[in-house]
Formats: sequence, C-alpha cells, structure tokens
Amino acid sequence: MWSHWICDSQTGIRLQQVRPSACRWKSSITSIGDASHSFQLRDEETKLDRATWQNLAIPWARSVVTCWDDVPVYAGLVGGWGYDPFTGVLEIRSKEVRVIFGSRMPFQVPEYTPTGVMAVSGKSLRGIMRQILYWGALKSPPTSGWWLPIVLPGDEGGSEARSWQMYNFETVEQLLGQIEDADGGPDLNLRPRWSATGSLEWEARIGSPLLGGPTFEYDLTAPEHGLTSFPVSADASKQLTGVFGLGKGSEADMKYGLGRNSDVPGPTIPNLDATRSFKTLADPAVLTQRSISELRAFRWPSKVTSPNPLASDVLPSMVLGSTIRAWISGDDFLDDGWASAIVTSMSGDLSEKLTLEVL
Repeated sequence: MWSHWICDSQTGIRLQQVRPSACRWKSSITSIGDASHSFQLRDEETKLDRATWQNLAIPWARSVVTCWDDVPVYAGLVGGWGYDPFTGVLEIRSKEVRVIFGSRMPFQVPEYTPTGVMAVSGKSLRGIMRQILYWGALKSPPTSGWWLPIVLPGDEGGSEARSWQMYNFETVEQLLGQIEDADGGPDLNLRPRWSATGSLEWEARIGSPLLGGPTFEYDLTAPEHGLTSFPVSADASKQLTGVFGLGKGSEADMKYGLGRNSDVPGPTIPNLDATRSFKTLADPAVLTQRSISELRAFRWPSKVTSPNPLASDVLPSMVLGSTIRAWISGDDFLDDGWASAIVTSMSGDLSEKLTLEVL
C-alpha cells in the first residue's frame, strides 16, 4: 500500500503524512528522477491549515517521500509548486536528491582560491566517488546549509588518483559523472530510507561497477506470468564506432584521446564517429580512457525493455540494480532463452502498476 510523507530535507525529520489525490514518480540511475504530487486542500478528510501547507511546500527545504508498506521507494527535494485557487489543488514538484549536486562545487564559496585544487589519490574508483560525495554533502557539520543526510559506504583504497582545479568550477555532479563514465566506473544510486530514528536519509549505493539487488524471474510462456506488459525496443540513433576525446587546448595544440573500433569490438556496420568534449583534461592517457569508455556506452544500439509488474509483487524488495530474468520461447521475434537485464529505473503512480526500465 502506498503512503506519502513530507520531510525536512536536511534533518530528515518527518513533518507530515500527506495523502495526494494523484501522483507520478520516477527513480533512476541513468538520470535524475522526479515526481509530481497533487493535493486537494479543501478535502475535509485531509484538510490542513494554510500555514502548514505553506511550510510543507518550501522549495529545497522540504522533501516528498513515496513509500510502499512504509518503505521509501522515491524521495525528492521540492523544486516548485503550482496552485489553483479556483479548485484548491496544490501540485508539488520534486527531484531526486542528486539534483542538488548540479548546483554545488566540491568547495564552498569562501573556500575558493584561484590556485586551489581538489585532489584524491590512493583510492579505487569507488573510493574516489565516495570522496566526491563527502565533499558534496558532508564536509560541513549538520547545522550548516551544506549538510545532507547521505550515508556513505566504507572507504576503499586503490591505485586511482584524480585532481580538479578550482578555477574550472566543475560541479559535484560533473565530478560524479566523470567517475561513472570512466572505463569500469561504478554506478551510483542514492536510495532513500528511514534511519534508525525514523528520519529520512539517503544510502549511497556505489556499484562494483554495477549495482546489485534481488533477482526476479518471469516465464513469459506461462498463462499468468505476473507482468502486465513487456515491450522491447532498440534505438541506433546514437550508435558509434569511434570517438575523438577533445581535451585542453585548441587547434593543433589541443590534447586528445581516441576510442577506436578495435578497442571495443561490436557489430559490423558503416563507421559512425563523434567527438566528446573533456576540456578540463590534459593527460592523453586519461583522454583515451574516457574516449574508450564513451565508445563502449554507444557501440551497440540502446535496447530498452519496460516490463510492468504489480507493485505488490516486487516492492519493497526490488531496488535499482535488481536483475529481471524473463524466459522466452517460441516468440515471433525475440530469441529463445533467458533474457536478463538490470533495473535502471522504476516509476509509478497511485495504482498497483509499476513501470521498469532495464538495460
């Protein structure tokens, strides 16, 4: 059963249980998920006073949480609202917590110096991602405006090192993206949950490099297989066979890296090449690594499957990174056998229908 709360974004304290008349939500590891919750302010059964609603709708300071059996499946910071005084309907719009990293550098305004460097070494890629999250959310005390209740995994050593010049003003989100996009870079999911004291917090789940989770199996040949639909599509519009990684400098002095067809074997097709901009990077080896990683992501057509299970069948145990396995036999187009994929997004509304995206 669905339930909904509005919490303080920084302390995580539950401020009010709410009952939307309509909602849609999406949680994702390939983009920043979002939600919209509508409330009938004149409904006598759910009525709250004006000051309470104004307090619950403060952008950024409040987060909307959607739960199944009181287990959070989506939590997003309020990014805005819309209200119709004729109908008394308030729509609160929110985005997953990672959205805030697009508006933060790994350093605060008073820390900036033109020669400053944010550096980390002796870590794995997972360890570097953990450090970036620490810079982005936890480097100042809980009483500060910087703090967010994100719970980090243990540190992890390794042979990787990264440094970022402050004068490039790269955001925390850009730094996280660089680590995700590195060859073998880990996936990241900031999963909402209730803390031991019942307040909202986000667990930083860092993949190795993929995220894990329970496996769910469906036999599509069975009369009642548990899915309401199983659409499959392929999109080759972004498929590539080569990548030019463009680094610091310009014209003939520009640093570059190459992702070549032979670096990432794939289907035999006419050559399709593209450039990617990495203008803060000057090391040709790093530029080549990034180029190969980018090529790996687009060497094959993107294949998207959107199975639709019932929420009551998979929640709350299904998480982003869970595996979906479908047994296919005798289909007119799809090959026989087990088709396995990783859940990359979940979305839903107030019904039992859950929509997944898997890769």
